[in-house]
Amino acid sequence: MILRLPGLISSRSYLIMPNHLHGIIVIGDRCCSRGEAFVFQMLRPYEFRKFPVGTQAGSVGAIVQNFKSVSTRQVNVRFFAPGCKLWQRNYFERIIRDERELDIIRVYIRENPTVWEQDWENPDNPGVKYGGKSPQ
Repeated sequence: MILRLPGLISSRSYLIMPNHLHGIIVIGDRCCSRGEAFVFQMLRPYEFRKFPVGTQAGSVGAIVQNFKSVSTRQVNVRFFAPGCKLWQRNYFERIIRDERELDIIRVYIRENPTVWEQDWENPDNPGVKYGGKSPQ
């Protein structure tokens, strides 16, 4: 599945791994927000609700939320598994500020499968079976 919202975002590079995925999302000029993930409700003029009431349209949070929702529904229908959880709750994001950084991240994504065998989350990794721990 490729994520497409013409004029708003494009997915340039992505890689699906056994337990996660990597992707680069380019947000276009038509995006209405600065990237805030939540909308805060105004109760009276100049008085805002303390907690967020929804995801800001066009934000990275909204894009990821939509991707997870659509892909989960498609997987559940295809594999006859209604209500099956597919994604973890959160995600990791990073703002890519220049071409050099973009090139580094593209290499990281492309080469990620070569280190999967040693990944602490890989159930076939012998270190995991014998008490291996997260590097964090």
